[in-house]
Amino acid sequence: MYFFGDSIKNFEYKNKNNFKINRILFFVLLCGVVLSFGGCGKDKKVEEASGPKTTVEGDETIYLAEGKGRDVPDEPFIMACGDVSDVVNPFGELTKADRRILRLTQANLVTFDRNNSLVKWAAEGEKISYNGKEYSYKGMANVNVEYDADLSQTTYTFTIDDNVYFSDGETVTADDLIFTLYAFCDESYHGFYDLKNVNIKGLKAYLSGASSDISGIDKEGKKGVKIVTDGYNSSDIHTFNIPVCPLHYYGDKKKYNLSAKTFGFEKDNISKLVEKNGLVGAGPYKFIKNDKGVIYFEANEKYYKGCPATAFVQMKKKSSDDNSQTFTDFFAGVYDYAAFSNGKDVVDYLNGATRNEEFDKSGFYNTYTDGDTYQMICMNAVNLSVNGRPDTNKSKALRKAFATVFASNRADICERYYGYSVSVIDYPFASVSWAVPDKETDDYKEAYATDNKGDRLYTSDMEYEERLEKALEIAKIYFCAAGYKLEDSKLVADKELKKMKYEIVIPSETDDNACMYSYLSDIRNSLSDIGIDLKVKYEKTKKLQKKVNKHKLQMWCQEFETNPDASLRELYYGNYSFENNILGIADSNLDELIDSADSIVSYTKKAKNYNKCFDRIFEWGVVVPIFQRKEGAIYKSNHVNAKTLPNEMTSYYGLMDEIEKLEMI
Repeated sequence: MYFFGDSIKNFEYKNKNNFKINRILFFVLLCGVVLSFGGCGKDKKVEEASGPKTTVEGDETIYLAEGKGRDVPDEPFIMACGDVSDVVNPFGELTKADRRILRLTQANLVTFDRNNSLVKWAAEGEKISYNGKEYSYKGMANVNVEYDADLSQTTYTFTIDDNVYFSDGETVTADDLIFTLYAFCDESYHGFYDLKNVNIKGLKAYLSGASSDISGIDKEGKKGVKIVTDGYNSSDIHTFNIPVCPLHYYGDKKKYNLSAKTFGFEKDNISKLVEKNGLVGAGPYKFIKNDKGVIYFEANEKYYKGCPATAFVQMKKKSSDDNSQTFTDFFAGVYDYAAFSNGKDVVDYLNGATRNEEFDKSGFYNTYTDGDTYQMICMNAVNLSVNGRPDTNKSKALRKAFATVFASNRADICERYYGYSVSVIDYPFASVSWAVPDKETDDYKEAYATDNKGDRLYTSDMEYEERLEKALEIAKIYFCAAGYKLEDSKLVADKELKKMKYEIVIPSETDDNACMYSYLSDIRNSLSDIGIDLKVKYEKTKKLQKKVNKHKLQMWCQEFETNPDASLRELYYGNYSFENNILGIADSNLDELIDSADSIVSYTKKAKNYNKCFDRIFEWGVVVPIFQRKEGAIYKSNHVNAKTLPNEMTSYYGLMDEIEKLEMI
């Protein structure tokens, strides 16, 4: 719609002697363009049929999209993106850019907050606290989760809001959701949404041909769908976070009949769904076209959160995945927004240009959000133990001696080597996870920051050298508890400990290798001063990982990604025969705590249980959380109104979650 402004200006100039006619023709042209091309103009027939709702109201209005439609400039919001498929379809293979297109055009079934916990009352709107501040959330459906311990099954009840419509005006119903579920569960589906791995009752029988339907999926009226699973798996609710696709557009309504057990397509063959060209959904924007590397969208006036404030959005393919090229294109005016993979070089570059994270004369600003990848120092409890007994107090004291020193100056390494691109973490998850205590609460504890009696080691005004000195002092106590003796301020090993050679390994092919080597080398020198010899060495990443999986290492550095359900089972459950138990923990009490946590549906109760798990894990001294990475984005400050961006964005909640509020300047 770039031609709109110029067309009107030219028209008025050519007819400036007949102003009255101009006004009439201008009005006709304006109405025609608005109704045909975008914004949120009025269409009486569609409105009467669908009754689109722009705000959520009740005793208190808690969410307001404030879409302005044709009252705002027609200038598009332009986002940089990666490779896009020739045909973007919810049922096909999806690139990362494809999934962003779906976020614009489709509405997902489940809503999550800033720390990735479930928003149960999303249809009505729900307020949830984050970092001590309340935020409002709105989604397309309410979710009720009930676990029956006697039957060992979980029931998920999804109730779609009455005011959710597809962009073509059709109401979103339970039939659309059931059609979508069956399509994603079909044997011939091989895309991004992996419902086939959920233990839905009757799914295996359906896939094998032993049943003509999935017994665990039931319709509950016009707007409700009930899904029953065997047992309880906290990751299932994240798997159910699927786009609800219109049966009337992608499927065949003649082939949809629940009584006849047909679901809108031919079983074991979703090819016709995949081949459907075009996108219809209940998301904030409508797909227009994909032309020469640019994807065009216009505002969906029937969006359930309200008509988007920006009429047009474009996604432009990046000329390169290289950050420097993305920045070059950005400053040349190609994009209004670009996300980038963070690193100290990027942070230094941006801070040098902007001097801070706020607006400035250069015409852009950048944001950093806490990501879900994090770095830890790991220890194998068996390989780093006294007398080969990993669970004894002596063995735990040995590991906690190293852990206390490793953890003493993590903030220093982050500041010196990474700047804004990382932040210190104190738990074995990224801090954005619901499982990690809020820093503002009494439950939050700094990792390995207490002595052997449980008293705090550090004060807030301690410098680097003071913290290290204090950590070494407590480390001596732990080493002595492990069997060392202190002679002339140096540790002397007994016969058993003399056999021990301490080594920590760093993956050589990562961005962190140099800084971690420098940091650990400083610690090695300090440990040497008190009589402990620690070897710091590099290993190629693949070779290191093989040794980790075969339990060949004592200590090593490794990066992890916080899984959606924040499960502790993979790393910390005690069956040492599993390759995944790379830490060598065998603790029945910890196993019971993890089992208990995995069976809890409430995030609040589950988090309290996790706190007990964390205490037990740190008692073993097998992990030292170091830092989490931050994700970066850059915006044009003279085009994008920063006040309309989401506050306190995280890796789980960002721009796309409130895209309807974004305003252009």
